[in-house]
Parts: sequence; C-alpha cells; structure tokens
Amino acid sequence: MLGRKNKRTGGYMEMLPNYHMPFIFANFNGTAGDCDVITHECGHAFQGYITADLPIHEHNQLTMETAETHSMSMNFYRALDGFILRGPGKGLPFHAL
Repeated sequence: MLGRKNKRTGGYMEMLPNYHMPFIFANFNGTAGDCDVITHECGHAFQGYITADLPIHEHNQLTMETAETHSMSMNFYRALDGFILRGPGKGLPFHAL
C-alpha cells in the first residue's frame, strides 16, 4: 500500500490464529527501504508460519530478542544479495526487485 504524504512508513506482521497464517501489513513510499521493510516482516512471517501449528500456543509468543532472529536473518540475506552476488554498488534497482 502506498502511503500518503504525511503517513508514517513501516510495517508489521500479525498472526491470524483462526487460519494459522501470518499477515503482513506495510505502507510503502517507493524507496529501497520498502524492500527492507517487507523482507524484515517476511522473517517474522516465516517464524509465525513454522510455529503456527505447534500444540503449545506459548511457543508462538516469543520474547523480543527471539522474535528478531528470523527477521534480522532476512535482512542479512537482503544485504548480502546485492553485495556478494553482484558486487558493491551493483545490486538491482528497487523497481527491478
């Protein structure tokens, strides 16, 4: 969703417990930061997806430090993609991602 001029950018992931599926909502402003936001939130969604069917519900209620493990890993993959695979400064432009 493209944000309005005065709207704050960012996103979040929420679990839909009745469907056992993660839901990502994000506001975009047409910059490379948009890709960082969605990549980060996809890390949270991955964690939510793999723990959604666990019989102990508390396994899906993580501490802040643990919750950031998957999302920060996705951030590192995003950073390494442009640097290692294509070389410094030779990553794809945002609209090509």
